[in-house]
Formats: sequence, structure tokens, C-alpha cells
Amino acid sequence: MQQLVHSGRVLYGDPLSNYANKIIDLLDEHSENDYSDIVVYTFKSNEVNAFATHQGVVFLTVGLWGQLANEAQLAYVLAHEISHIQKKHNQLSYHIAKNF
Repeated sequence: MQQLVHSGRVLYGDPLSNYANKIIDLLDEHSENDYSDIVVYTFKSNEVNAFATHQGVVFLTVGLWGQLANEAQLAYVLAHEISHIQKKHNQLSYHIAKNF
């Protein structure tokens, strides 16, 4: 995670990340779960992708942003990534890979 953050490819305080964080706030308002610790950053990559860390950080690539047609699609992607965080998929994947 530290290597990724220090790579120079993560945008902080940019309009896209700020917008995505506002959508997270809206999802938080309408959910029984607490999403207040989740933060979204934009990752400089042409690849169409999103990924989340177990620390509650979601990265959306510039390539993904270019493919989103509306706010509903963004909310769907964010909800999908939140589900990975809640179900601890990153941690499970690490432990499974470590044992093989």
C-alpha cells in the first residue's frame, strides 16, 4: 500500500476523487453499515479497473472514470468495492495464496 501511495500515480483532493467520496457519503447515509472510514482515490492508469484494500481505501482508475456513463454506475462500482472490504476479500486472498 505504501509503495502504491508513494508511486506518484495516486491523486489526492482531485475533483474525481472528491466526487466519488461524496457518493460514498450518500451510500453511508442510506445504509445500516458505517462507511465513514472508506476513502476513494483516483489511480492514474488507463486500465478500466477499481480495487479496494482491507484498510478501507478504494482506488478507481482514470480508465474506469472514462467508461462511467452516470452516477448510478459509479455508485454500483463503489458498492461492489465496499462489499470486498466488508467481506475481507483482500485478506482472504492473501491467506489463501500464502498457504499454497
